Amino acid sequence: MKPKTTIIGDFCDVPPLRRSAPPRHCAAESPRPVIAALCAASSLRGIAALVIAAAAALPAAAASPGAVTPYTFLGRVMDSNHAGFDTNRVCTLAACDGESGELLAQTRTFYYPSSRRNYALRVPVSTAKAAGYAVQGEPLAIAATDDLGKVWEGVIPGALCGEAAGIREVDIVLGEDKDGNGVDDTLENQLRIRWETGPYWKEDEAFDPARDYDGDGVGTLDEAYAGTNPFDPDDVLRITSMNVEDVPDPTLVTPHSSLVTRHASLVSLSFPVVSGRAYCVETVSDLASNDWTGVSFVPEGAADPVTTIAIPSSMRSPAPPVVYLLPTTNSAAFFRIRLE
Repeated sequence: MKPKTTIIGDFCDVPPLRRSAPPRHCAAESPRPVIAALCAASSLRGIAALVIAAAAALPAAAASPGAVTPYTFLGRVMDSNHAGFDTNRVCTLAACDGESGELLAQTRTFYYPSSRRNYALRVPVSTAKAAGYAVQGEPLAIAATDDLGKVWEGVIPGALCGEAAGIREVDIVLGEDKDGNGVDDTLENQLRIRWETGPYWKEDEAFDPARDYDGDGVGTLDEAYAGTNPFDPDDVLRITSMNVEDVPDPTLVTPHSSLVTRHASLVSLSFPVVSGRAYCVETVSDLASNDWTGVSFVPEGAADPVTTIAIPSSMRSPAPPVVYLLPTTNSAAFFRIRLE
């Protein structure tokens, strides 16, 4: 399970790395967050839309008398740096019968600017054993082929076919962790080399991927996941500007949203982003409570409010976005950016 990164201003809360030995092919599965920040897919209608959008890439099985609604794996596929795949940087997923190896379903990653999800793998389900179908409770073998052609087996350890019309939310990280310290070996070696050749190296110290060497409040590993430089204190995910902006005439149609026009003033935020990552905004009225909740916002130039903003992998050096927060009932509030 990947460490959850919580960016709050200039500091980051990082849980300890998992020390238990992972499977041979390291796959990360994320539990459902307390506050789901998944744009339109936060509703069953939105989930259905994403599933339907991915259906064109799936093979059709011969009709089975016991065929029922497919079982769907849904989530985000990422590389070892936690950058997501999409339509420009494609990853292919395949589901096979865990015993016979028969191919049951396959799909490719997609991209939605307001969703962190980038894949939907629909497995045909039947009430009785039939070619091209899985039966509830049967083991499945899920494999991925990345954009470089490398095949990753068992990316969802212990995968089983669920009930008809069921949906399992699971994130996948393509990487290998042979030493069992919770960090992809290739990424860990890259970070170690950068540390050894940089200003923070000390001969009598061992490299620690969780340590914050540059003192910007975010650990080395979490900066790597965020796509920022873990050895540069000026390069970190943080809110860089926050303003209260007046809407001159709330009755006018603005380029943002009809919801925005109902309010005389709005809070705007800006923060640096990196290609292949997804972000959400959270708020709390009392820092001591630590009761952070997701908020809806309207990206500058967009028409509708969302809860997630995803940056495509093809976008190089993306400009910091400006987002307008929809008003809450809190008279005073604190905000933070969370890397999804």
